[in-house]
Amino acid sequence: MEESERTLDKKKKEKRKFPPNLYKRGDSWYVSFYYRGQRYIENLGPVSITAAKETLLKRKVAAAEERLDLSQKVKDLP
Repeated sequence: MEESERTLDKKKKEKRKFPPNLYKRGDSWYVSFYYRGQRYIENLGPVSITAAKETLLKRKVAAAEERLDLSQKVKDLP
């Protein structure tokens, strides 16, 4: 990897305020990722970024352990 590529990668990481798959819209936090080919989206509501990160981690662990219930959290996109 060249020096310029490393610098670009480092700048991209520095610009990101929130972890991937965690978004803030207005006052609410959203978790979004794919599980078994389906998109998982959950509105966490107005919580702190720490609580949002913890919830994201819990959901990803549940998905990895196949304990995630997608029945109410999957948003069918047209």
